[in-house]
Amino acid sequence: MHRKGTKAKANDDDSHTCVGQLPGNTSRRAKRWRLRTRTLELPRRPLLMGIVNVTPDSFSDGGERFDPGKAIEDGLAMAEAGASVLDVGGESTRPGAAPVPIEEELRRVLPTVRGLAKQGLRVSIDSRRAPVMEAALEAGAQVINDVTALAGDPQSL
Repeated sequence: MHRKGTKAKANDDDSHTCVGQLPGNTSRRAKRWRLRTRTLELPRRPLLMGIVNVTPDSFSDGGERFDPGKAIEDGLAMAEAGASVLDVGGESTRPGAAPVPIEEELRRVLPTVRGLAKQGLRVSIDSRRAPVMEAALEAGAQVINDVTALAGDPQSL
């Protein structure tokens, strides 16, 4: 962590793994986001992330994308509309939601991750579990989005 008024040290190639500016650092901003197997060039405008929840009880879409075909179709539409990354989640994080067994989470997310990745889209896996993260990365996900900040499963790190 940097203190106010200090500058982040840039890599020689000006790529960073984070986005944004530090307080007091108006001359530098992240230009690239290194993903698992490729790099995303960062424009001066905000990037959009499309949310593709494949749960029957999603708070954001009411379970409309529980079918992998519908989830992939909607993900493609989000990308066409300007989403730079598509975030696929198979377990609801809404208050009071029941935990989903790992096998069920895998069954929900993997077809959608594979389908979107095969289209050349940048996919993020929204999971708190290391086995799901690993399988999604193998299926083509580029980013891990974990609501527990990798603290929920010791195998995540």
